[in-house]
Amino acid sequence: MTRTTVRSLFAATFVLTILIAYGVTAQAADHKSFMDMIGSAKTAADHEAIASQYDREAAAAKAKAEEHRMMAAEYRKMGGPAVKAQLPEHCEGLAVQFEGQAKEFAALAQAHRDLAKAAK
Repeated sequence: MTRTTVRSLFAATFVLTILIAYGVTAQAADHKSFMDMIGSAKTAADHEAIASQYDREAAAAKAKAEEHRMMAAEYRKMGGPAVKAQLPEHCEGLAVQFEGQAKEFAALAQAHRDLAKAAK
C-alpha cells in the first residue's frame, strides 16, 4: 500500500469512529428522552405521543422485515455458497423476528391509546 492509501484509510476510519460514537450518544439520549416520556406520562397527549413513537418503531420493524425478506430472495438467486451457508434462512429468521417486534410495538401503541382515552 502506498502512504497516501494508508493515510486515506486512517482518515476514513477516524471519521467512521466519530460518526459511530455520535450515533451511539444520540441514540442513548433519544432512549433516555423516551424513557422520561414514559415515566412522566399522565395526560392523554402524553400517551398519544408515546403511541406515535411506538407506531414509528413498528413501521421501522416492518421495513426491516421486508428488507430481510428481499435479502433472502437475493441470496437464493446467488445460489451455491450463499445457500450452502444458509444465508436465506438466516434472513428469513430475522424477518420473522422483526415482524414479531412490529406486532409488539403496535400492541404497545394501542395500549397507550387506551391509556389516553382513559386520561381524557
